[in-house]
Amino acid sequence: MKLEQPHYGLGLGLCLILGFAGCGRQGPVVAPVSGTVTYNGAPLKEGGITFAPSQGRSAFGRIVDGQIIEVTTNTTGDGVIVGTAAVGIQATTNLGKMQGPHRPIIPQRYFDPATANLSANIVAGEPNELRFDLVD
Repeated sequence: MKLEQPHYGLGLGLCLILGFAGCGRQGPVVAPVSGTVTYNGAPLKEGGITFAPSQGRSAFGRIVDGQIIEVTTNTTGDGVIVGTAAVGIQATTNLGKMQGPHRPIIPQRYFDPATANLSANIVAGEPNELRFDLVD
């Protein structure tokens, strides 16, 4: 009876391939953000905020009592892709409700990041405390 040598090279190669699978799939670097939004000097009671980077997925968050909260590119509150992002802020009556009128609380130019003329520079490892002062 002849015993065969183990194939260490094959096993090692397979382990390396499986170990490195997906290494290039980490995705873009994101950083948390927070801050405030005012409208005509008063905290914006409620609204939504959009961060649109030049490349990659947009991030969305909420505004509650003037505070920017729960900003995420996914579903985990992870933040915004690092770099410069155009910013849009949305605020209407009956926000988040299907029924009832939805009238703008702030000028509609702020709703779209392309027309709002707002931006944020998001930096990895920084607190990214933002402030947006909206006016009529």
